[in-house]
Amino acid sequence: MFTAAMAKAQSDVYGEEYYKNCLGPFPYERNSHWLNFFGGIADEIVLSLHPGRVFDAGCAWGFLVEAFWDRGVEARGIVVSAAETANFVQPKSSGGRF
Repeated sequence: MFTAAMAKAQSDVYGEEYYKNCLGPFPYERNSHWLNFFGGIADEIVLSLHPGRVFDAGCAWGFLVEAFWDRGVEARGIVVSAAETANFVQPKSSGGRF
């Protein structure tokens, strides 16, 4: 069971500092690097598994979820920290059903 204490611990680890400085040379933000990265992952999953629906647990800012919607796959995700919630962008192609 996921408790409030666990949620707080996740927020402490995956805060703003993590997304700015702990993911390699590219800050985690909406840019071509991360959109292409998650687009490539979605392409491989769609090609290999042909899903009609997916769920991304811990979807961060939603880039993978967005990539699935862009490829015609119904996608949902859940964020686990305040930094993720603050930066999450609902994919336009989801029709507001996120």
